[in-house]
Amino acid sequence: MIEAEELMKAAAELKTKYKGLPSLGDAIKEHLLQKTNESFYSYRHLANELMKIYCSGVNVISQLEQDLAIRKDANEKPVKNIETPVMAALANETYDIMQKLRLLLLLILYKKGVTKQNFDHIVRSSGIRLSDASTITNILHLDIDIFRPGHCEPFDPYVAQYTDPSRVKYKQSRWSPLLKNVILSAIDGKLSKDRFPFFNNDKGQELTPIERTGYWCVDKKYENASRLFVFIVGGATYSEMRCAYEVMQDYTGWEIFIIPSLIRN
Repeated sequence: MIEAEELMKAAAELKTKYKGLPSLGDAIKEHLLQKTNESFYSYRHLANELMKIYCSGVNVISQLEQDLAIRKDANEKPVKNIETPVMAALANETYDIMQKLRLLLLLILYKKGVTKQNFDHIVRSSGIRLSDASTITNILHLDIDIFRPGHCEPFDPYVAQYTDPSRVKYKQSRWSPLLKNVILSAIDGKLSKDRFPFFNNDKGQELTPIERTGYWCVDKKYENASRLFVFIVGGATYSEMRCAYEVMQDYTGWEIFIIPSLIRN
């Protein structure tokens, strides 16, 4: 009887001593909630910083680049009077020099070439240094004469056009890399031999065997996958590099390798 009373007394003392301590379950819930709040505020801060950068001029530059690249506006209508906003963007001192050069090159290709006098006038009025403008004139070494108006024709008519109706389109990401159509045309054997003389699509020739070591991005059951190597002089963007992964998702029997001279932002 005495032992029972002592045990009850000790239990009462422990209960009084740890009365303010929350249960283990409540402590875990509070910890998880704190971690969730920290993640939320981190993402919110990151989103705010990115939105500041976007609204500082990226939104204007991006829309102009999309319009020039696909020659259509967000409503799928042919662009008109685009030179005025482009020249205003080129004259804006807050924009980065690489943004200006990219926009200027897209304008030249949109106009299918400009005269040397017109090019010099645009460079001077935009405040672009001649040393920076040489980044664009280097394209002459690739046998693309941008100083002959009407000479720089779009390459799209010479490549089969593929459309994906399930693809979600956004106003600021309407452009689809021409490289993806080139890859799909190569797989389907639709590339013009006149435009792509170095592409060999002869299925009957004897090929040199290549030891297969496996790869991580495609289903391992395709041990005899066909391979396509795409070499690009002048560099490729991340959007163009992503084409390889997008095509391999639909064509699981293919390995696509894009090999640019450099990767551009």
